[in-house]
Parts: sequence; structure tokens; C-alpha cells
Amino acid sequence: MEQEYIKGDIVMYDNKIHTIMDTLGVNNYELSYVKHPVHQLELSGVPITPEILEKNGWKATNRDVTFEMEYFDTKLTRVNLFYNIRSICRYDKYEMIYVHELQHLLFGLDLNHKMMI
Repeated sequence: MEQEYIKGDIVMYDNKIHTIMDTLGVNNYELSYVKHPVHQLELSGVPITPEILEKNGWKATNRDVTFEMEYFDTKLTRVNLFYNIRSICRYDKYEMIYVHELQHLLFGLDLNHKMMI
């Protein structure tokens, strides 16, 4: 089984939201507020919602479609991101529906933004 989560990802475990604190081997993780290793199969994603996007600084420019985010990149340069939420969440039949998937995209763009839930 392929590792799905990385350090810093926001996930659900035991009907509570947690953050991946560390990876333990291939499919086990250390979670915030959990004292034992948790296997990947016991975790699920937190769905992306407009409320979560807004809480993290995304401003709705058109309530159902477009969100805007302003970041400062690693060189402290202002970066304005405009995303059609339907476009950012779909790439070649792959649909991004979980917060950790958005975190991976932002990480790939060198925008290491910590998401708040």
C-alpha cells in the first residue's frame, strides 16, 4: 500500500480531526493527541468545504465557484492565487476533495501554508 499522508496533513481518526505529526514506517503515523501509532487504513480525509477555505484566508469572489488566496512565499514575496474551485479540485479525472490533497498541492507550489480547521 502506498503512503498517502505526509507530516502536517490534516486527517480524521476516531471521528476527530488530527494532524500527522510523523510517519512511522510505511503505513503508520503519529497523530496529534494520540499516544499510539495509527495505521493508514484507520484514517480518512477531511472534506474541503467553503467554510474551511474561508477560515484559511481564501476569500469567496463568487460564493460557489472562485476563491482567492494571498500568500507570502518562502522569499516573503506576495503571491496572489486565484482559483476556480472546480478547476483546482479536478485534474484529468482526479478529483481533489480532501484538505490533505489541497495541502499537498500548496506544498508542491512551494506555498507551505498551515491549514486551520
